[in-house]
Amino acid sequence: MKLSLVPSTVTIAPPERATPPGLPLSVMQTIDLAQRPIFIERPPLFVYDPHETGLGGGLSHGWTADRTPLAFRTVFDARSIGQRLIVDSSGGIVLDDILRDEAACASQLAHFADRSSSLYHEDTDVQLINGGYESDRLNTPHVFIDEPVISLMSVEPSNYGSWLFRVLPKLLFLERIGNPDFKIACWAPHQWQQDLLAFFGVDPERIININLGICYHYREIHVPVVINPVAYMGEDTLSFYRRTLENHGIEKKRERLIYISRQTRAAAAGYVNVRHFVDEPQMVEAMRDIGFEIVEPEMLSIVEQARLFSSAAMVVGASGAGMFNTAFCAPGTGIVDIEAFDSWLYAHCNYFSSCGHAYGIAFGKVDQDDHESWHKRWTIGVPGLVRKIQHLRAAISDM
Repeated sequence: MKLSLVPSTVTIAPPERATPPGLPLSVMQTIDLAQRPIFIERPPLFVYDPHETGLGGGLSHGWTADRTPLAFRTVFDARSIGQRLIVDSSGGIVLDDILRDEAACASQLAHFADRSSSLYHEDTDVQLINGGYESDRLNTPHVFIDEPVISLMSVEPSNYGSWLFRVLPKLLFLERIGNPDFKIACWAPHQWQQDLLAFFGVDPERIININLGICYHYREIHVPVVINPVAYMGEDTLSFYRRTLENHGIEKKRERLIYISRQTRAAAAGYVNVRHFVDEPQMVEAMRDIGFEIVEPEMLSIVEQARLFSSAAMVVGASGAGMFNTAFCAPGTGIVDIEAFDSWLYAHCNYFSSCGHAYGIAFGKVDQDDHESWHKRWTIGVPGLVRKIQHLRAAISDM
């Protein structure tokens, strides 16, 4: 099947509880992509860069971030392969991204055909042939889904943070259109993904757990757009998280001091390709000395993680999946995010800022002699960092 991709046109879902259940999709408003609101970010309270890496040079002034309203696309007679490639009957690709122009579309098509990195490879067979993009798998025998479906499929579906700011907020679509009986298509082979869905109220019987080796054919599929671009958590999402915590009887209160450790995970991987924090043993000891609990979130259930972070007064840790649990924290929680790379720096700042946290960023120094291509080992000056943590602790106690 020949594939095409054009600049985005999407439909805004109705305001919360403003319309009766089952509002016909045809009467919903189409969004003008040129009118998306812009929000000003809150910069970190401090940037600690003892090795003068320069990674945080632009953080002190704040920046802007595009926002996307709760919107979606509806496709009839659609097919899908891989983690998120959905096409209409003519081969037009329907994504959860907002693509404003032809250049963005061309870049995204090239992305699907890229086989050079496991991060970008999305389990499709898209190829560039004679100047155009094609897929043979979309013509193969398929599994037909005869019920209306909402798609939770998105980029990086194996990433915990991606689930928290990209995937799960799409469940808001079901609330807005007043039809909770749709089937839910997502790639969720891991127990933590299934646990997250259950925590956020999804009945397992409604889930179509996408098999990456199968072509699916949908009579009707609704594709919500990512409403938290670049990890900026909008108020709709934060309200959804608050309601979910309340449903589990979890109360937000700033009491505990938490340090997120990656030691067990790094050791299990032989300290290879895991962004190894070389002086973390010293960091752990220093944090215990000033009253912090040492936690490894992956050792806890989803409910236990939510309960733990909801009770945090401060959270300190190296950037990674565990730090995304700060969405469960009360606004005003003190956050110290330790970074060694700049690839996700602004997204992490967006996340902490939009959640209303009092956050600071500390930068470690990468060991350039490490032969790993991406996740090199790194170090930081522990005593100096602990002093910055103590200063932030004193500051938030006065708020």
